[in-house]
Amino acid sequence: MGTESIHQEGFNKIPIPAEKEVRKFLRALPTQCPECGEKTDSLKCYTLPSVCIFIGIAARFSRKGHVCCPKCMRKKILLHGMTYNIITANLLWLIFILPWMVIQFLRTFTKGHSFEVVDILAGKRISDVEASL
Repeated sequence: MGTESIHQEGFNKIPIPAEKEVRKFLRALPTQCPECGEKTDSLKCYTLPSVCIFIGIAARFSRKGHVCCPKCMRKKILLHGMTYNIITANLLWLIFILPWMVIQFLRTFTKGHSFEVVDILAGKRISDVEASL
């Protein structure tokens, strides 16, 4: 049996070589940013903290997924990740949130859509992608 006849479950029975070519094409496909409306070939989908509270013996943490172009994502990282939770998360901000946001910030400089965006463009259900975040 050739590779043309091998199919992956859950990707609408597309042969594996064809799926790889489709994903390669989709990674470079210009798409409109939902925040600013500009066309970009590097749409990013990252999870950022929305609320983080630490009071010594208890902590509360929630996160939210954001999809936007690298320029808008950098603004969101600096605003939501680096500033909103500094006082309320205090020690946890320094240990967990700051390194996480630095990594996310550096990831915005990579070329191409993030994997979650490619999944959405490839036709996977948005709820499946959100569940993996």
